[in-house]
Amino acid sequence: MGVWMELRCENQGDTSYDRMGERCWSHANDGPKQMGSANKTSLAETLKDLEKDAVRHKWVKHKGDWYCPPCAKRLNLVE
Repeated sequence: MGVWMELRCENQGDTSYDRMGERCWSHANDGPKQMGSANKTSLAETLKDLEKDAVRHKWVKHKGDWYCPPCAKRLNLVE
């Protein structure tokens, strides 16, 4: 059996920016996502791959939470 995994932006509930330009990627379901097998080894590898994909696409991990690029910029988590 497969397991679906994806990263969601921690700022996704804040819709106040939707009309001010680039909106949260999680609102558009446009974030890192992958399928893994339902065993510990596969899930661990899938999570590593998700995190690599997130970094490659400029997501920011801040205090253990993930933020998409537009939200990270709005929250001043990137320079």
